[in-house]
Amino acid sequence: EDLAFGGCTRLARISIPLNVGIVNQSSSRVFDRCERLSKAELVGDIHEKISLLGLKEWQNVMNEEISSINQSLPHASNKTTAIHRWLVSVQNKIDHYKLEHNKLLKESLTLLELVLWKIKLDEMEKSMLEVPTKKAKMDCQSGGKETNTISTQDMRAQCRLDSNATVVIENVFPFLYKFKDE
Repeated sequence: EDLAFGGCTRLARISIPLNVGIVNQSSSRVFDRCERLSKAELVGDIHEKISLLGLKEWQNVMNEEISSINQSLPHASNKTTAIHRWLVSVQNKIDHYKLEHNKLLKESLTLLELVLWKIKLDEMEKSMLEVPTKKAKMDCQSGGKETNTISTQDMRAQCRLDSNATVVIENVFPFLYKFKDE
C-alpha cells in the first residue's frame, strides 16, 4: 500500500499535475489521515490547455471544475478518494472539450473548403457570361481560354480541385489546432 503522505497531519496544501495515475483510489492511501489537507491545485500545462479551448463557456466550466476540489476537500473523509475523483473528473471534462473543439474545427474547415469552391465556381460563371459564345468550353484554371468541351459537372469538379482548398486547409489547420498531440 502506498502511504506517501499518509499520516502527515501538517499537510494543508498540495500541487499536483493532472495525472489520474498519480492517485489511485483503490490501492492507495496517499493522503490518509491528512486532516488539515484542504487545498489542491493543478500544475503543469492544464491551464494553458484550458486557455486554448474555443469557447469562453468551456474555459469557465473547466476553471470551476478545477477549483471545486477546494470546496469539497476540507470536508472529505477520504482525501485520497476525493482527489482521485476530482482528477478523473477534470481529465474527462478536458478530453470532452478537446473533442468538441475538434468537431467545431472540422466543421469550420469544411465550410472554408465550400467557400473556396464557391468562389471558384462564381469566377467560372462570370468568365462564361463574359464570353457567351464559348459556352462550356471554359476551364476553371485557364481563366477563359478555350479548352476541350467538358460537362458542367466536370467543370464543377475541376473548380473544386482548382480552388486550392487543400493547400489552404493544410496551412490553416495547424494554426487553428492548438492542442499538442499527447
